[in-house]
Amino acid sequence: MKQFTYIIKHPDGLNAKNAGDLIKEILKYSSTIKMVKNNKTADARIIFNVLSLSIEQNDSVDFLVSGENENTESDQLKEYLSLNF
Repeated sequence: MKQFTYIIKHPDGLNAKNAGDLIKEILKYSSTIKMVKNNKTADARIIFNVLSLSIEQNDSVDFLVSGENENTESDQLKEYLSLNF
């Protein structure tokens, strides 16, 4: 399992549109991806789970990536986040 922390910089945080865009990217990956904020864990493939984290600008979110391609997909996800959030 690969784990990394990302601070959301987008002014809207992860509202419904942004969460939807993130999930579209995550659905391209074969790995299981979880998001953790304040000890609350969400399956990153399910929009209601992601929205339940109430992620706002400057919030720190842990991403847990596990699977056969976890190294590559973890790096791809970090790059996607840095370009979009």
